[in-house]
Amino acid sequence: MNFVLLPGFGLGAFPLQRLHSGLQAKGHSVTLVDLPQDPSWESYLSTLPTPQTPSVVVGWSLGGQVATLLAQKWDCALVTLASNPRFCTTDDWPCAMPVEEFRAFEQRYITQPDKSRLRFAALVCQGDAQAKAYLGQLRNSFEHSVDVVASTQQLRLLAELDTRSVLASLSVPQYHFFAGQDALVPAGVAQRLALPAASSQVFQWADASHFLPYTHAPQLVEALCELFPGE
Repeated sequence: MNFVLLPGFGLGAFPLQRLHSGLQAKGHSVTLVDLPQDPSWESYLSTLPTPQTPSVVVGWSLGGQVATLLAQKWDCALVTLASNPRFCTTDDWPCAMPVEEFRAFEQRYITQPDKSRLRFAALVCQGDAQAKAYLGQLRNSFEHSVDVVASTQQLRLLAELDTRSVLASLSVPQYHFFAGQDALVPAGVAQRLALPAASSQVFQWADASHFLPYTHAPQLVEALCELFPGE
């Protein structure tokens, strides 16, 4: 099977490294695709060629929203990891970050990018029993200063993307993995998703944080290999 992985906001590819290597070790083809660096996600989607082999698109956090759009475009199976289809609250979607809180977060990220990334990393690991150790590993992966331009574009995506209707209309298999101790995606999202009953499943690890694809990579690899046993 060909797995296409998309990272989350602001932390690069490091959080997906264990998942990437674990799937490869099982004999699968794995491709990591960067998040949009463009103000228009429509133009970003148009630049990505449709895979020539049966594929599964897997996205973590913001990457899960982008993966949803790619699954629709490519007509391929979807897996999201700790991903909220609507990151900011609306009148009909309360299980998300309040808009004013997000705006403050966005402003801090623009004015104090490196300091804000460190705080964001702490939120990503918060809730895990080994949060301090994982936070150290995550912070050690930061080789460069924050790309403020790219971060600003991705923050706009977080604020604006709403993939709920896409999830509800997808005809392809879709699987959503959530973390019970997630400090960024409320646990209630798992219960509120409106999904096609015949082609979707929701999973939740009670002890996991938002850093799910890194901390629970072996379990994820096992689950994905069971869900997609093809070559």
